[in-house]
Amino acid sequence: MGNQLVALAPSQIFPVEHYLTGTFEFDLQFEKSMGSTRFMKVAKVKVDEGPAVVKVFVRHDPSLPLEQHLERIEHIKKHLANAVNCLPFQKVLTMEKACLIVRQYVKHSLYDRVSTRPFLTLIEKKWITFQILCALHQCHKQRICHGDIKLENILITSWNWVLLSDFASFKPTYLPEDNPADYSYFFDTSRRRTCYIAPERFVRSSSGESIQPKDGPLVGDGQYCAGQLLPEMDIFSAGCALLELWTEGTAPFEFSQLLAYRRGEVDLVRKHLDGIENERLRQLVESMLSPDPRDRKSAELYLDQERGKLFPEYFYAFLQSYLQMFSTVPVVPPDEKVTRLHGDIGQIVQILTGGGGGGGGGDDPPEPTDDDDDDDGLILITGVITSCIRGLSFCRSKLLALEILQALAENTTSETILDRILPYILHLAQDAAPRVRVCSLNTLTRCLRLVRQLPRSDANVFPEYILPAIAPLATDHSTFVRMTYARNIATLADTAVSFLEQSQHTCTSENVPPPHYETELSALHEMLHQTVLSLLTDAQSAVKQTLMTSGITQLCVFFGRQKANDVILSHMITFLNDKEDRHLRGAFFDCIVGVASYVGWHCAPMLLPLLQQGLTDPEEFVIAKAIHATTLLVELGLIQKQGTIEFIGECACYLAHPNLWIRHEVVELVATAARILTAIDVQCKVRPSIAAHLRLPLIELACPELLLDCLVPPVPRNFYDAIDTNSSKMALQQARHFEADTRYTSASSSTGELGPDDGPVVEMHPLDQGAQSVIVYATLYGALVGWDIRMPDYAWRLQSDLRSGVITTFCIDPSSSWLTVGTSSGRHVCWDLRFQLPIAEIKHPHDARIRRVSHHPTESSWLVSASQGNSEVYVWNIETGHRQQAYWASASPPLSNSNASSHSVCALLPGVNDGNPFLLTGGTDQRLRYWDPVNIENCALVVPSARDYAPLNVTYE
Repeated sequence: MGNQLVALAPSQIFPVEHYLTGTFEFDLQFEKSMGSTRFMKVAKVKVDEGPAVVKVFVRHDPSLPLEQHLERIEHIKKHLANAVNCLPFQKVLTMEKACLIVRQYVKHSLYDRVSTRPFLTLIEKKWITFQILCALHQCHKQRICHGDIKLENILITSWNWVLLSDFASFKPTYLPEDNPADYSYFFDTSRRRTCYIAPERFVRSSSGESIQPKDGPLVGDGQYCAGQLLPEMDIFSAGCALLELWTEGTAPFEFSQLLAYRRGEVDLVRKHLDGIENERLRQLVESMLSPDPRDRKSAELYLDQERGKLFPEYFYAFLQSYLQMFSTVPVVPPDEKVTRLHGDIGQIVQILTGGGGGGGGGDDPPEPTDDDDDDDGLILITGVITSCIRGLSFCRSKLLALEILQALAENTTSETILDRILPYILHLAQDAAPRVRVCSLNTLTRCLRLVRQLPRSDANVFPEYILPAIAPLATDHSTFVRMTYARNIATLADTAVSFLEQSQHTCTSENVPPPHYETELSALHEMLHQTVLSLLTDAQSAVKQTLMTSGITQLCVFFGRQKANDVILSHMITFLNDKEDRHLRGAFFDCIVGVASYVGWHCAPMLLPLLQQGLTDPEEFVIAKAIHATTLLVELGLIQKQGTIEFIGECACYLAHPNLWIRHEVVELVATAARILTAIDVQCKVRPSIAAHLRLPLIELACPELLLDCLVPPVPRNFYDAIDTNSSKMALQQARHFEADTRYTSASSSTGELGPDDGPVVEMHPLDQGAQSVIVYATLYGALVGWDIRMPDYAWRLQSDLRSGVITTFCIDPSSSWLTVGTSSGRHVCWDLRFQLPIAEIKHPHDARIRRVSHHPTESSWLVSASQGNSEVYVWNIETGHRQQAYWASASPPLSNSNASSHSVCALLPGVNDGNPFLLTGGTDQRLRYWDPVNIENCALVVPSARDYAPLNVTYE
């Protein structure tokens, strides 16, 4: 190579695309420039076969002879056609001003891959080293040398298949050691100043100039240029590339350092070699970098030497030949490649994990490979399958790929799962096909459960990567996808907490301050809270059912008691309102025990009404599940004694039910209660509830088998079905209560029927509202109903809180402004009829039952109330809640509760006489009394009891 090229300065410089315009023998479309030097310009182009790389040599001197170089390129192409690890130039185009050489485009070089995540593992570096030696053996076997081996010229696919490219047959063999111009012009194309040229290729030139004559050809015929490339030269260059690979991208030589090494300064190389931990690998690279070419062995000898030692046996016996079929022409499409891998994955796992790898290379058995803990050969197959995923076209191929990834995850390391498998599973989780998204979620959950050692760098993989990637699936348009997410979310939440705990342990063991546990856990709670909420409120009941039956208790543990009660339990209760899906209601009773056992006893008051609601479900299997859930809750002590006894009383009738499952569940409930409750409670409260359904007197109720054997025969199914199909309401043929009025007489039911929610009518009063004619009645279940008799339905309805007691009486203010009820628990509740709101509540000092209430004859805000015992009557101020007056007709001390009399006032009649109020009372003592609050002297017994002694006063007139 002479000064004609090195020193020639063109008069005008054009970009590379300038030389790609014109007419060629094939279609060539410029895409982008990949670099430009004085020697060559490089561009990425698109041809019919796909992307390609074209290198342009500009002919500044038209007389420059290029024919022998073109012939040499064609020779290399022909003889390396079957070399699977070599990528020679495929086409050569000559033009008047330029010469173009074209090869296939490969995205990454080994130089790029060394610094790209995920970083290469030890087994991957061994596999690349093995392939580089194979590539050298393949080309040297054809008597072809490369001439410029460096990381930039070693191409690597996404599945770690190595291709040795850019054979430098047109570059000089020898270079002057005292003039770097030729080296910079031909070999320093990356401007890194790295120099991997064998030391023997540097020669001395007497003049210190370029070794080419000024008028010499591209490759001259001088004494220094006539030498041919030798395999030992490529071995040295490959050794430099391997040293840089194994020292994490640290270049072993620059130009000046290589010249110093040529002179015998080996300390720098020794320093780099010490960075290689593997002894056999260090010896291999040291041999390849020997300054004396005679000490370097051939690539074939190195491969034979390290078989079963540095390189695992399966590299030779299986992997090289198996993966070769995916890298040769014709190119195997990704779908076909995945199908083939899926059929072979079982044998592949067996071979690469030590189950067998073919025969060895001699009579002696192969020695165990070094670094067994890091020799995870399956990572090489993982790269093959993941490189296909983005190019898959068929749904079936994607499902097979996920199955392969799961099989690999079950046999590989945690780091491989997180770095190599997880990103592609999440990629498929966004696929257009619902089946693929479903399979991705299932595979993701299983693979994450296989992670046993979490690297500290992946501590936040859940909140920062996994959960945001799959969050849209909670609202996916496919119900099947949402069901799958609901099935897996509990396991994912548990795995997320496990990862958090692992990260805490890892930081502690490495003496690194761990992140705040509560803060990280709170972040997980917040992210999963919205997802769980979306699933709990999903429009499809199948999603909610799947969520409940797939680890709802795990979610409770994940969120903690407070959120489990506020988020999960509160939404689960609403599932009973779904009258269309019986399976959802049944699933509720299946899962409520686990949730309630975690939330604790304070949820018991809200559970009992839900369990009672289950007894009235139209589906018999739901009734059985409700009773079974009650049995478990009673056994856990989450239902108190009174609630247990009440529930047994309500479900005792099911002992005669024709459904055997229901009878079994009721019997089990009774037996469980008998084991937990005291003997007195069992005999006095439980036994009477079920006595009517026993054909024999039974004392011992704790044995379910004995109890079941003593039951009366159940109602025949045909009778039960006939009754069950009739209307659940029956018309009243006889009115239960009448109330007199000057204009109308009203029955207790406005529709002619007594609905199951009304209950018996307690008391009834007319409400005078001018033109309207309204009857107000109170029911046993706390309803206050205003019925306009001109309408077929009630005008308004108020519901009293049953916690204040059962309504026993009520009265209406003459001005129709307020209404006051008295209850069995001694409460007076005043309602504002204008706004239909409770405005005041007055409590009896001794919680005595209220027998009768009435308005005061003169004070509009006072209330007259008669309570149970001592014939007592109080006058209350509704506004203040204070007691204003007391009328006491008992021998007991006034306003006391000791020695209370059993007599009570049952009737009140307030009135006004000459502007002064009075009150007439009558009670169970059979006496009528007159009370004058203004003048006590006027108070008197108007009508005595028939049992009172009264002397006869006879007067004759």
